[in-house]
Amino acid sequence: MTDYTNEDLQSCVDAGILTDQQFADVKAHVHGVASTEAQPQDSEHFRLISGFNDIFVVVACALVLAALGSLFGHLTGLSPSVGVAVGAWALAEYFVRRRHMALPGVALSLAFGGASVFFLVLSFGFEGWGAGLVCLFAAALQMLFWWRFKVPVAVAMIAGTLVLGGQLTIAGQIHGVLVSIPILQLAMGIAVFIFAMWWDVKDPQRNNYRADVAFWLHILAAPLIVSGAFSFVAMYGEDSVTLWHAVAVTLIYACLALVSLWVDRRALMLAALSVLVFTYSKVLAEYGIVSLNFAITGLVVGLGLLALSVYWSRCRVLAFKALPAGLHKWTPDA
Repeated sequence: MTDYTNEDLQSCVDAGILTDQQFADVKAHVHGVASTEAQPQDSEHFRLISGFNDIFVVVACALVLAALGSLFGHLTGLSPSVGVAVGAWALAEYFVRRRHMALPGVALSLAFGGASVFFLVLSFGFEGWGAGLVCLFAAALQMLFWWRFKVPVAVAMIAGTLVLGGQLTIAGQIHGVLVSIPILQLAMGIAVFIFAMWWDVKDPQRNNYRADVAFWLHILAAPLIVSGAFSFVAMYGEDSVTLWHAVAVTLIYACLALVSLWVDRRALMLAALSVLVFTYSKVLAEYGIVSLNFAITGLVVGLGLLALSVYWSRCRVLAFKALPAGLHKWTPDA
């Protein structure tokens, strides 16, 4: 008897044998028959690695791409990045399009995007309008990669290059250093977050590649939102961090945690974790607890996050009581 994995069924969807709805119906039926547990399951999962062979292939691809780049540069006199980009595309034709391997897909998408950016920087430079053109053309090339191979991380890379291009264009540069504008960071982070939720809404059960696309977009949106939100709490660069700073950081983190529970995504909480630990460590140091400030903060915050992980589903049920009814359609069921 042959056991079919989710990857096997997803390959049938990619090949047009099954529709997304049929795939969801099959999974729902199988889980309904096989599972007798009443507890809600964690829905934030994504395909990345199915075995050690994925790592083996990624290492081999890295060696091949490095060799191709070197050979291309020596034989043609052009930038080795062109050879890397062409090689990444060629390898993706087999390992992504035919074998549907997730981790090599991520690695090859990053290699193609990085090589494209490097070549475009050499062609247009990275000063003035050249930086915006680099980001725009890099996003267009990555869009072609997405159109051909449907690698979920490619969408986040497209959004990331557009965000960087927007920052470079709007904020400008002073002596080659990007000016960071908190409200701009926050606005772009929220825009990417809304885009991620659009993908999530298209796959409310999180059964296919759309959930993976949303996952990577949430990973991109989280640091943008966190850096923008916490920049309004003026504490970096100061010699002391007061209790009021800690209160403000706690309130912001609580809001981010509430949003994370609503949308069933943990990226926001994880991205903001360093700010929370830093703030409370500094506050404890101000009150004389210098040698153990990080240990105490890390222990308390870590235990709190572990408890939240264990009772995540129950916390989501409680959080939903504070969510307006009109927004329930944007979030997975608790």
